[in-house]
Amino acid sequence: MKVYSGDESVHTTLVEGKVKVEVMDGKRVKHSAFLMPDMQYKYCAEDKKVRIKKVDSKKFTQWMDHFQFNNETLKTIFRKMSRWYGVKFKVLDKELAAIRFSGQIKHFEDFTDVLELLKYKTNISFKILDDAVLIEKITGEDR
Repeated sequence: MKVYSGDESVHTTLVEGKVKVEVMDGKRVKHSAFLMPDMQYKYCAEDKKVRIKKVDSKKFTQWMDHFQFNNETLKTIFRKMSRWYGVKFKVLDKELAAIRFSGQIKHFEDFTDVLELLKYKTNISFKILDDAVLIEKITGEDR
């Protein structure tokens, strides 16, 4: 299940077994459905619609071993990292935040290992403070 405050939708993807998913409206069940393996349930808060579809569950459970990026912005990548590592990342340059990546990075015990990989592939630098990690663009004179 993937639910974070501020997200517009809730996703549940079943790998094995059987599960009943319910959307509540106060104490009343607004919608319920049973999921079987390789089925995904999506509730969109904006239009209040439920969508159920057949998927390859492996694609939706890879986050347990590594970060998977498919044409995602650095801003989105750092939001995912923030959730995994419990660290706040601040991308200081809007142009840098909009750069897109595809690929996967193994979860490391220390988030600085992931930052070092991203630093190697991009023109970023990072500074670790008490309450956040600042991500900056490296300019020509900084190299």
